[in-house]
Amino acid sequence: MREWVSLVRHPMIFMPSLTFFKTFSSPDKANAIYSSLSLETGHSFEKRSKTTLSLKNNRIGVSIIADDAHALGVSKNSYSTLIEYLDALENEGAVTHGKKRTRTNH
Repeated sequence: MREWVSLVRHPMIFMPSLTFFKTFSSPDKANAIYSSLSLETGHSFEKRSKTTLSLKNNRIGVSIIADDAHALGVSKNSYSTLIEYLDALENEGAVTHGKKRTRTNH
């Protein structure tokens, strides 16, 4: 994933921000993942950071503006992990921390 980190100038303060992009194998897959991710944005629980998503063809953009660098890092890690997880569901099965997740029948 490509990413850019910058400072966004707001009245009298500077807030850290970041934008990264992920390209998927098809526009349908990108649209499905975008729809899933959009449920997470714009809600009242986004207290220390705000996230905006964009979709163009088979590419999703994630832009984050945060109160501080720590909140920016947490949001970036959350979204990038979720994107990679959703992308892996169709391709390889669910992946958790680099290991393939397996089902067990009890």
